[in-house]
Amino acid sequence: MYSRQCLLLSCIHRNAALRLILTAVLIGRIPLTVNCQTDTAEWSELLKENYADKAPVIWKIGNSIFSSPDSFGAFKIVDALSAYGQKNNNVSIILEADLQRVFYRRCRMPDQQVLILNDLNELIDRGKKNRLLRIEACARDILADYCWQYLQDFETAFEAYNQLDDLLRPVALSDFPDKARMLYHMGNAYYEFHEYPKAIYYYLQVPLPNISEVFARDSYFDSRISIAEAYRTLNRLDSSDYYYQLLIPFAEAARERWFMGAIKGGLGKNKLLRHQLEAAIPDLQYSLNLALTEKNWRMASEAQMQLAELYFQKNQEKEAAAATLAAVATVRQASLFYLYESLYPLLNKMYVGQHQAKLARVYMDSTLFVKDSLARKFNGILLARILEKKALFDQQREEKDKKIMSFKLFALLACLLLMLVSGLFLLRTIRQRHRRQQLEKEELLSEKATALLLATTQLEEMTHDIVEKNELIEKLIKEKAAGDKDEFLTQLYQTTILTTQDWEKFRILLDKVYPGYLTGLLQKIPGITTTELKFLALARLNLSNKEIASSLGVTSEAIRVTWHRLRKKMNLPADSRVNELIINM
Repeated sequence: MYSRQCLLLSCIHRNAALRLILTAVLIGRIPLTVNCQTDTAEWSELLKENYADKAPVIWKIGNSIFSSPDSFGAFKIVDALSAYGQKNNNVSIILEADLQRVFYRRCRMPDQQVLILNDLNELIDRGKKNRLLRIEACARDILADYCWQYLQDFETAFEAYNQLDDLLRPVALSDFPDKARMLYHMGNAYYEFHEYPKAIYYYLQVPLPNISEVFARDSYFDSRISIAEAYRTLNRLDSSDYYYQLLIPFAEAARERWFMGAIKGGLGKNKLLRHQLEAAIPDLQYSLNLALTEKNWRMASEAQMQLAELYFQKNQEKEAAAATLAAVATVRQASLFYLYESLYPLLNKMYVGQHQAKLARVYMDSTLFVKDSLARKFNGILLARILEKKALFDQQREEKDKKIMSFKLFALLACLLLMLVSGLFLLRTIRQRHRRQQLEKEELLSEKATALLLATTQLEEMTHDIVEKNELIEKLIKEKAAGDKDEFLTQLYQTTILTTQDWEKFRILLDKVYPGYLTGLLQKIPGITTTELKFLALARLNLSNKEIASSLGVTSEAIRVTWHRLRKKMNLPADSRVNELIINM
């Protein structure tokens, strides 16, 4: 991200001196103009009450002070501005002079830490006391940036940004134009700590400016580029593309070539992440060519490294190696440490592909070193302290709104309590119903078990009676005299042990013990007779043919004929046994 990694996106192709000027322009809220001379005739505009009316003159004075070739010339303008304020008894102008002095020190003499911090804190207090929004807000913004960029005191920086946010929240952009740039700075702070939704929230508040306002234009472009990069980091590439595409008409109207280079580079990187390799090449090549022409080494480095990664993915080792070595040159020109985090892995891949294991290991170690160095900037302990401080600040802010939210909170709690009571009542009702159903089910199962046991006992008793009667008949046959045997046997065999009344009782008991057996016989054996049904019913009790014949009052031969007919009806082979049929049923 330009403004976070290079201090300012808009300084990407300038020399070192101009880069510092543009950085100061962003931090100091001073628009860059061609004429660096101050015209005291315009200072009468500073006496106006409305800040928006006098802001252009303030920015022009600030630009003159910062563009002075030495501190003597800069402080001469500051002293003259302070004297003008005292002459007109205008506290706002006097404090503006002090603000410009401390801002100059922050940019050109940052090592004067004690003096800078004391002056900034004093300006914050005096601006608050005199109700001068410009002085207090700018002093807090400079303090946050100084602590962040130079002192790396992130805890104090976040605290200053949070206080600045509270200060600016009720202020309209039309009344305080500097608010847009300060929102952008706050978004950068949250971006640094990967709180992307919060960063996007601040970036989106930076309004679309008049295309002729150079600095406001750059702030808007930076904010939208940052949003696109945040969405890419969140893996929401469609949203990222949307903000890049949104900037294309803006870049064309602004006539800033590097604007379009940044857009094309971003779109190309998104296509690379989607593995749309061929589509990514024109965008990345456009960004690279423009960056090389403008000597924008940071942009050239990023485009060159993206192309190298693309060629590695296409297994074009020769082109990948050439792009990687070209990236080495542009990264050295850019002199930005964070770029090595992307460069060293490419060098590692290149030397692995060339089977130079020693060099590959060197760049792997270098990659780990760079990652560790960047990580140490925001170590875990420091981050925890910052987040803790931020959480405390947020808690204090919430307490201010507690009275307004009390009724809503009470209503919400009442609803939750009602829902809880209703839920408990419903749960209790469901449990009682379930328990009642379980008891009814258990009672029904118990009744069925009892009925089945009784039916089984009765069926066993009936079967036992049939067997005993058959045994008695056999005994009598053996004891009868030979002369009377034929007539006696005929009478015995015609005796029906299982009478019609007994059969009904027997059928009911059998259906209870073996549910569906008789019904299944009727369904599976079309045209089955009552005799055949009785035969198969008695066979289910494992009675022999002889016992079945006695029970039905027929001869054993009749039983064999019955079984023969059944086999034919069911197309069973001649050697089939009745037990097999019963098992299949």
